[in-house]
Amino acid sequence: MKKITLIAVLMGGMMASGAAMAEGMVTGAKATMKVQGTILPPSCNISLEGALSFNNINPGSLSTDKFTDLKAEKTRVTVGCDGASYYGIRAVDNSGAVAEKPGADKETLFSLGNDANGKAIGVYTIKLDRDSSSVEGQQVQKAFSLQPDNIWKFVADDSGYYFKNAQLVPVSGMDLASDTERKAVSNKVYSLEVKPSIAPVGKNGVQSSINLNGSTTFEVIYM
Repeated sequence: MKKITLIAVLMGGMMASGAAMAEGMVTGAKATMKVQGTILPPSCNISLEGALSFNNINPGSLSTDKFTDLKAEKTRVTVGCDGASYYGIRAVDNSGAVAEKPGADKETLFSLGNDANGKAIGVYTIKLDRDSSSVEGQQVQKAFSLQPDNIWKFVADDSGYYFKNAQLVPVSGMDLASDTERKAVSNKVYSLEVKPSIAPVGKNGVQSSINLNGSTTFEVIYM
């Protein structure tokens, strides 16, 4: 339930009485009352199922001149609020590195960081798995993406389920609905598919250990 705090401040003396404001009467001293308040959305907690680990990557499987896609891993983001509200989540790349891949939509790429020589290790995408997600324990019927004009748009096909990097597109996010329209609810589970892609290793291949160092923060957005 939304909360509101009301503050009434009396300033400058006494308020004039109703009688003093009658026609033909002269008013005296005045006072101004300020009515201030803050409306807060319900408090929400957000949690991630755990860190993803792509261990023991065979260097011989990595291409010397093009990106190598790894097998996708799944995780879940769970949001629970103390009251029903309209909200979604957005994803923010924390790496500070540039994420680029030829032929890919740059807005949907997140960086795996740089190696010791400052070379980009690769990128990854974060895709909503609608069929494995839920709203109040019910199966998801529709997914929505937040557009730059602050409008939630129905995602009509699979290609629209990719999260955009909020470092590049601040007004972005994904939402779920168990009905045909978005509704105020308390609990949602966003099932995600994370797919890394390793940058070309060059003609000399992998010469030393390289640690994938991707980091993404998920934030609740109230809209």
